[in-house]
Amino acid sequence: MTGKNHFSEPNVESRRANVQTILPKGKDVDNRFQSALLLTLLLLIPLVGIAGADEVEPAPTCEILVDWEYDWALDDNGTWQEIVIHRYRTTFDPIFENGTSPSGVTVFVQHIRDGLIIATEADSSYVVAGGEIDVVLPDEPVFLDEVFVEVSSAEASCSRSVDMTIWNQPISDHEITRETTWELDNQAEGGSSLYFEGRGWQKRTGKSLSSSELGNGSLILDLDTGSDQIYLTLDLHNVWMNETYDGTEISRQIFEMRGTGALEFQSDSQDSLIDIEANVYQAYILRDWENGILTERLTLEASGSISYNGGSNNSTEGGYGELSVFYLETWDEDGVRRLSDTQIDANLSLRLQTQEEVFSIELDEFRSREKWLDGVRDEQSFKIKGSGEFGFPIEDSSFEVQVNGTVPDIHYEVIGGEVVEDRIIVDGQYTGDASGSFGFVRQIDKSLIEENSTGERFEVDVIQNEVWFNISGTPIGPLGQEIEAEHNLTYEYTVPQTDWANRTIRYMYVEDNGTVTNEYPDRSPIIMEPERPQYEGDMNITAFRESGVVPDEYLTGDIFPTSGDGSDQRIEITGISIGIADGHEVELAEWRDTESEDGFTAYGTVINEGLLAGLLHEVNRIIEIDLPINDDNDNQSQLVRVVEHQTLERVLYPSVITEAENTPPTLISLSFREGILFTEGGIAHIEAVIEDVDTDVIGVVVDLSDFSLGIITLSDSGLNGDEVIQDSVWTAKINHDGLEFGNLSVSVKIDDIWTEVQTATYLEITNSAPRIISRQFTPEFAYRGEEITASLDVQDGHGVSSVKIDLLSAGGELIPLVYDSEIGRWTGQFILPDSLSPGLRTIPLQVEDTQGASALIDGGTVIQVLNEAPIITNVSFYENGEWVPVIEIPKSDPKTYTIEVSITDPDGVSSAQAKIGRLAPIGKSETWLLLQDDGEDGDILAGDGIFSMEFEVRSTLTEGEIEFFVRSSDIFQSLTPIDEQIYSVTLVEEKSSGLGGTNWIMENSTTLVIIVLLLLLSLAATAIVLTMRNADFD
Repeated sequence: MTGKNHFSEPNVESRRANVQTILPKGKDVDNRFQSALLLTLLLLIPLVGIAGADEVEPAPTCEILVDWEYDWALDDNGTWQEIVIHRYRTTFDPIFENGTSPSGVTVFVQHIRDGLIIATEADSSYVVAGGEIDVVLPDEPVFLDEVFVEVSSAEASCSRSVDMTIWNQPISDHEITRETTWELDNQAEGGSSLYFEGRGWQKRTGKSLSSSELGNGSLILDLDTGSDQIYLTLDLHNVWMNETYDGTEISRQIFEMRGTGALEFQSDSQDSLIDIEANVYQAYILRDWENGILTERLTLEASGSISYNGGSNNSTEGGYGELSVFYLETWDEDGVRRLSDTQIDANLSLRLQTQEEVFSIELDEFRSREKWLDGVRDEQSFKIKGSGEFGFPIEDSSFEVQVNGTVPDIHYEVIGGEVVEDRIIVDGQYTGDASGSFGFVRQIDKSLIEENSTGERFEVDVIQNEVWFNISGTPIGPLGQEIEAEHNLTYEYTVPQTDWANRTIRYMYVEDNGTVTNEYPDRSPIIMEPERPQYEGDMNITAFRESGVVPDEYLTGDIFPTSGDGSDQRIEITGISIGIADGHEVELAEWRDTESEDGFTAYGTVINEGLLAGLLHEVNRIIEIDLPINDDNDNQSQLVRVVEHQTLERVLYPSVITEAENTPPTLISLSFREGILFTEGGIAHIEAVIEDVDTDVIGVVVDLSDFSLGIITLSDSGLNGDEVIQDSVWTAKINHDGLEFGNLSVSVKIDDIWTEVQTATYLEITNSAPRIISRQFTPEFAYRGEEITASLDVQDGHGVSSVKIDLLSAGGELIPLVYDSEIGRWTGQFILPDSLSPGLRTIPLQVEDTQGASALIDGGTVIQVLNEAPIITNVSFYENGEWVPVIEIPKSDPKTYTIEVSITDPDGVSSAQAKIGRLAPIGKSETWLLLQDDGEDGDILAGDGIFSMEFEVRSTLTEGEIEFFVRSSDIFQSLTPIDEQIYSVTLVEEKSSGLGGTNWIMENSTTLVIIVLLLLLSLAATAIVLTMRNADFD
């Protein structure tokens, strides 16, 4: 495929070769000769036809080429702006000659933006000249625009579709990596060089594109200005660049670099020679541009040595020392320096030489620190502190003096912009042909308030400056003059603020005789604020790279401009070839930048088909710069060349970049995540498992119209119920409010980037059982065995066929309810079974609709099943296994009785107790004693529901009726009510064992009276019966 040019079929007319057949005349030609001649002619006819076909001229063809260019135009505000002329050039083959041009030209144009046609042939213009046709559209091309141009003429017709993208930024979602190298070299031997090797990454998602480059390399900078030489070597451990685009607009650009290295600096001025050698152990540069705001950060940390005028440990002059800390950090944001932090820590030895001796003055501390944050000086300090000794002779042929001295203290310190220490003390003496002492003192004597020349008062430090030179012996002769003593004393009244100018407001000179002279400098002090560090510049790492709106596919001869931050670049497609992109065979368009500024060259290849159309496959960029050389001849220069090479390394996404590579996706399964979807309000997640080796499926839809659910669009991006992104399980959440159900064939459409797959599979939706809208049980609480009235509102779209109370699981029955059409409810009665446990209990219901969908519903409204206490019956007393109506009080030894109680409870008896008062053992008359049903201690049979307890009756008890209590509780702790616990029994004296005597008659007097009465009643009844009979006889 080459571009999107559509060529017309040539109108080739069939031509028939005229073959002249010459037959010999005469009747004497025999049949054999005629046959041979005819056969020869038949064999020659195809060859003659072929010869005639080669001589036919091919029909003219045409193709449409991109021919954009920059031009200047006035905008609505009258400002000149650079615009793109949106032009397409139609060329013909063969070309028109002798000033001829195409005829009968018609043009069809569509320029589409955001789905709307913004221009047609009515808005466009075309020019026919020079054998070509130029079509100019009124609007500039914009990212994601679509353009269709069709040109027809009497000679040929052709068309072309163009989709707009950004240079090196394909329209389709993609993710790729590339390799990048930068090299810098020059013509000078041993000059500066740069080498960087990294890997780039680019990803587009929708309109957003992010591009990064990460790598490492080295930098060597060798500069010579004539007086200064700088040699910097850096090992770039990390170089990172990222660019993010939203459409055509860059929304963020980040450049970050980290490295370490070494720095050598030599400055050979007229006054001194300075030599610095430092190890750069941290170098960090950040440039971050986002939403129009530029942020830049720089950090540099180094340490090393410093020397001037050749100073060293063995030198006789100059100075040397250690640079222990050099720290620099800046932070610039939106053109304002927000942070500036500088720190220097060093020590220095000053080397001095007399005629024969060398000595040093040590500056043990040399510190400088200044930190600014958001326009406020957060920290400032400066300190010099040291000491030293010196000694040297001064002599000639007739004169000799030995000088010795000390510098006990050098201390100058500033904190927060104010001087806190300003002290230098020198003390020495000289001996020999001349002797004496000398010294110098500078120190802060005191601080006070002082007026300046205009009378304005300021706080000042009074700094004492005193110099003396004393003489104890003065030689006359070889020196040629007499040495005199000297003494000077001056006081400087100086404001401590180091940021101010003209800081000394008064000088006081004190003469040896006590005379004082004052001097007040004019315009002192001049109050000044500390100067905030300023932002120092901008940088753009990728300004030379091509960018801008371009077509996504090309034809040889296409020409279009790209912008590179002010440089007018113009790309020309020079050829079409086939290449390999990470194992993919693709068509490539070869290009070259034809109109860049002098010193810049760019060329390469770009992918010209499929999803990655418009992506650079390989590119070379070369920048040549002539740097002037500091020489007597100002015309001398040095050529420096920067070479960038980029190649496409990996295609991470998509896995298929051309249609020829694509494998259509397949449907593995279609089901509901929950396993089932019900009608009438059912909710479930439909899941389609897709197999696609190319992982480029972009859409899955399921046609559930037969279930009245319409077309369902599924997602594999974590939306609409999808659980895992990009796991090939496409999901949609479904609410089915209709009545349609069954196992039906449904259509599934799967779209990948290249093709559409239609398939069908079976999907089952289940009929929902009837729903219970409301239910009422009356009463809401009852004991087992009592009757309950039920009233239920049951609904189903297909109609309800039956509703039943299902107590089978509780030991009850299956009770059908009856539909009452007047109230629209299902009603009936049922008995709470004894096996139903007490407490809040749901009543199971069986429901079924007219389509056979049924369900057992065990939930919803509950009934409070009350728990009755155990039932106590047959409270009896036994003596020796025989029932007794009374309890006899023994004459002497205690008698043993057994109390038996029958107890029943549907839930089971937990405990049985009796409180038998005076019948209990002494001390336990108010104690509840345990009744047992274990077959022991008087209980006859274990587990028969009869609870027993033995007790002894003492002879000390008295006759009469006594109350006792019996109670029981079940496993749910329901206890016998108090008023049902009370029982009574009669205690009588034990009967005598004899039959005669007064005692017996008295003991049994009651019984005898009853017997006599019974006899008398019998006699009376007999007399009555006889009297009645006699009367009948009569």
